[in-house]
Amino acid sequence: MPGFKNKILFLESYGGGAARMTSYLNQLKHLGAFDEIAGLLLGTFTRMEEKRERPDIAELALDITKGWNFPIARTEDIGHRSTSKCLIIGNEYSIHA
Repeated sequence: MPGFKNKILFLESYGGGAARMTSYLNQLKHLGAFDEIAGLLLGTFTRMEEKRERPDIAELALDITKGWNFPIARTEDIGHRSTSKCLIIGNEYSIHA
């Protein structure tokens, strides 16, 4: 498991619906990731978006991270689309409100 201390946690997914993403977010919660991260960046969640599932990933993340005070940002530029861009592992990034 990577260290989470003062990091921006980036999440995206090709497959899986709202139930699976709820489970994954709760696993991160119970691992203590949300106690340490500096922010959360949500990319695309392809299958959820194709099926227009509710709650969507932003709603799930906001609900599960209640009580923590870190920025949450959403981008459609990162994920599994043909137009997706990459994040370079090891680079420094920031989320500005």
